[in-house]
Amino acid sequence: SGGILVGLYNKNRSLSMPEQKSKLINKDLIRFPLVIIMIFLSIFYVKTLSANYKAEEILNGKLVGSDIYSQVVNSWPNAKFTEELAIDSLRDPKNCDFSEELANRLIAIDDRSAQGWFIKSFCANSRKDFNSAIEFVDKSLEFDPSNPYYLLSKAKLHIAANQIEKAEETLKRVKL
Repeated sequence: SGGILVGLYNKNRSLSMPEQKSKLINKDLIRFPLVIIMIFLSIFYVKTLSANYKAEEILNGKLVGSDIYSQVVNSWPNAKFTEELAIDSLRDPKNCDFSEELANRLIAIDDRSAQGWFIKSFCANSRKDFNSAIEFVDKSLEFDPSNPYYLLSKAKLHIAANQIEKAEETLKRVKL
């Protein structure tokens, strides 16, 4: 849209005065939408750059605290940062509530996020809810069906849930 408006403006500027009067396009009709687009893009880029800067600060360890993490994650949809933060938060199993919140946000941003579902399975496993963990791993495998780590994790969860036959079936998929 902006390119069309700038092109029309430049085309209109290059015409001589009598030709401009004969044209129906008025310069103000081009300038107004162009200014609106530029204001919108400026706000958009400022918000994006601010969220990216804060994300880098968090990943570098300069900003700490789950409140700040949540604020940054919710300020702008950035799947890569949300995934990195969720994986980092899993280092401490006590953070599973926060990790699951991040995983839900990741799934909301990208509904095909295998990693988001796998993070949820990790937390379900830490609560010893093996059936839910298996369901979440199955959801991850929908989006990344040949991931050997997910398949081995699913086999381990089947063993933990005392489902030996299903674990063997999953291990056969890993061998293929």
